[in-house]
Amino acid sequence: AGLWVREGTRVSSDFVSPKSRLFLLRSARPIAHGCCRQRGRRAAMDEAAGAAGAGASGVQSWFVWKLLLALIIDVIGAASYAIPFLGDLSDSVWAPISAGLVWWLFEDTAAASLNLVEELLPYTDVIPSATIAWFLYVWRQRRQQRARPVPARIVASSS
Repeated sequence: AGLWVREGTRVSSDFVSPKSRLFLLRSARPIAHGCCRQRGRRAAMDEAAGAAGAGASGVQSWFVWKLLLALIIDVIGAASYAIPFLGDLSDSVWAPISAGLVWWLFEDTAAASLNLVEELLPYTDVIPSATIAWFLYVWRQRRQQRARPVPARIVASSS
């Protein structure tokens, strides 16, 4: 259970400092075999962070940060009704920004599209679409972890 730094070179996670481990995880790409090809890069990094010694708390803290960002996105979207007569105008400006942030956080085009539509339609700002996207993201991640208990090995990118 170590980090694969290059093809055929394995480093034990006992000898890698946490700062170096974080660098290796950020600059790493998953090995291109069947199970890694179907997942996004962020999902492979979340799984690799858990396998590299960050433990469940490291992955769960990433989930918590994503939840906080999703809540902030929803609060900003709902706050547009605080200013009378400018709510619809501010929604038309905030909708693409919000959809882009939701896509960046969860890499889910359907959730980003629904967030865009929810922000553009009048009187739908009370629906917490970014938070719902977070719940779906966590549910998918947990389902994938149950289906694939073997952690993915990572290889440092050559570029």
